[in-house]
Amino acid sequence: MIETFERLRLYALFASVPYALLWSHALIDDAPGAASALFVATHALGVLLLMLCADRADEQRTGRRTLALWRFPLGEREHANPVALPVLALLTLVSGVALIIAAPALGLASAVVLALGLWQATRDTRRKLVMVELLAPLGVLIVPMLLLSVFGPGVDRDDSPARTVAIGATLLGATLLGLTLLMCLLRDQPTDALTGVRTTATNLGRRGATRLAWVWIVAAVLLSAMGASWGWWGWVVSAGIALAGLASGPAFARGAWERAVILWTLALWVAGLSFLAQALAW
Repeated sequence: MIETFERLRLYALFASVPYALLWSHALIDDAPGAASALFVATHALGVLLLMLCADRADEQRTGRRTLALWRFPLGEREHANPVALPVLALLTLVSGVALIIAAPALGLASAVVLALGLWQATRDTRRKLVMVELLAPLGVLIVPMLLLSVFGPGVDRDDSPARTVAIGATLLGATLLGLTLLMCLLRDQPTDALTGVRTTATNLGRRGATRLAWVWIVAAVLLSAMGASWGWWGWVVSAGIALAGLASGPAFARGAWERAVILWTLALWVAGLSFLAQALAW
């Protein structure tokens, strides 16, 4: 079950559905309608499609996936069920077309972003991971939020508490996603360096990338505490991130990079579940 969860990248839903639901409730003036629901579905399906396409391209070129949360034993092919990718592509296409019909501007803008994401995801493995800890949060969270706020039907352009919370939650989610990816890059730095893969960790070395990771960690802790103190989200989010930050010190000192990946993955999931509950309660 864990292998299926990893191979199909289902954990990506923690970084898509909660935030898309927050946007649909906070940025749309009226009650979320068909276009908002289609946007949430298309966003989730698109994120999964990007990851599976990236995995397929990497597996064909190098025999291994990049940025995996769990790495399987050597010699075991790391690919999902061959039926999963075409089925997911079909579902994404149907949802995307329906979104274009319901909200043409939003649907077409989303299609352009998805096309750019597919191009990036299927690039040469040695080049596509450059600055991925910035590009992925930008493409998965920040840009979709901006698309909905600009092209969404019935957009509420006035500042409101819910809108502020949604923007703050998205910024925190983007920071946590970037941190999780940076931990994966730190873990995989020796292998990536040997195979010529360019990443922040191979460019800066583990020492330099670790220092950069601490900057991200401090930013995540401060942002989560600020949001909790202002009542944007519950203290469980801030506590989870603070605990991950405290546990990162011993993990870095011991070179336990697998543990660091797990720590920040759990922090991302805790925040995602909290924001999901918050969105459903609105």
